[in-house]
Amino acid sequence: MPEDHIVSLMTTKVHLDMFKNASIAILSFLILYFCKTKFFDELCQKNTYYQEHEDATCDGEQFYDFRQEVLAQAQAAFLLTVVWGQIPNILIRKTQIASIFTWKRISENTFMNKSIIFEIVLIIMLAYIPGLNSVFLMSAPRPVHAACAVWVIPLILGWDETRKWICRKYPDGWVRKYSNF
Repeated sequence: MPEDHIVSLMTTKVHLDMFKNASIAILSFLILYFCKTKFFDELCQKNTYYQEHEDATCDGEQFYDFRQEVLAQAQAAFLLTVVWGQIPNILIRKTQIASIFTWKRISENTFMNKSIIFEIVLIIMLAYIPGLNSVFLMSAPRPVHAACAVWVIPLILGWDETRKWICRKYPDGWVRKYSNF
């Protein structure tokens, strides 16, 4: 049975991770909230097919096919965003306090580097190769939708590198105490 202080530290670490995830979600919401009006207005103005054609309605098979295609593209874009989030997580978990931004740490772990490259190639193949993507009910998303969450990579890396820097600068501080095991 674990000691009480270890359980307490683990619980605090879980709460800090939840705080980090909530902070990223709130930041994402704020970015989308302040950008949404312009983005969705332009999107609606570009999608004029259903506004210009008298025979086009929101009922029927024509609109059903459109919805299915958009859903398939959205599923592929979402899967790509999951991968974009996994890449920095594997990098930041290599060390608890030392920075990962050293040539030695990046270049010596060739298995991890190959795994990251393989993951990117695999997900792009799953999303863009016709026939292969339809097996997973996906369709090739537009590049702007495929890369919509790439900004998460530097955000997560910066967040954790800042935490590691604080831990190195203040070795007896509360950040190190509650964010490391």
